Amino acid sequence: AQFKPNLPIEIKKHKGHWEFLKDQLGASQISENSYQVHYNLGMTYRNKGLFNESKREFDECLKLRTDDAHLYLALGEVCIFLGKLDDASKYLQHIYELDFESAQCANALGVVHCLGGDFNKAIEWFQKSLALQTNFAASLNNLGICKSIQKKVGEAIEYFKKAIATGNSDAGFNLGMYYVNEGNYENALKLFSGDTADEYFGKGLVFVEQSKDDEALEFFKKTVSLKPNHAGAYYNIGFIFTKLGKFKEG
Repeated sequence: AQFKPNLPIEIKKHKGHWEFLKDQLGASQISENSYQVHYNLGMTYRNKGLFNESKREFDECLKLRTDDAHLYLALGEVCIFLGKLDDASKYLQHIYELDFESAQCANALGVVHCLGGDFNKAIEWFQKSLALQTNFAASLNNLGICKSIQKKVGEAIEYFKKAIATGNSDAGFNLGMYYVNEGNYENALKLFSGDTADEYFGKGLVFVEQSKDDEALEFFKKTVSLKPNHAGAYYNIGFIFTKLGKFKEG
């Protein structure tokens, strides 16, 4: 399943994470023993892509409460980002012991199995997610990914299209990449018609496949202007410069 964490932010300017919390949440007086403070800080770090810091705060929450399903969901998702799939599964399964169900939790368990290579089990969880919440965008996209891996192209395309209809941009990128691989550049460009980093990257790949190096280079440069640590864009920029014999620039 496709996860695209936000770029980490620069936190050196903050004296410590409590000052960071005040700055982020506008809290004038906070207690370091407050469950909600740790939880809010964990979510703030999570949304900034600082997953180790996020888990640290959620671990502090566990010292104060062990009955909050939303905390276990947050821990499970952060562990997925950190690649700790066994821990993620443990936290997510614990949610069901609390007699709590949600489409987001079922989707997260599907992601654990998908990343672990058990696509049939992943599909079961993604479908359970959709049973709990019809048109849950992430699960539709993830079903498209699983079906694509299983070479069930027709089903994959249908799931991607359903996810796109809900506004899921990852599904648009995934379907666009399918069209690129199939040589259907016209349909790919329709899906990469926006001005996000991923769409610029997709356009660059289309032009690379057509050996239109100047056009490709333009879009890869636009990609890194919006997402400075986009490894794929830098790789392709280097590839094009090397191909053109511009070794110093590459």
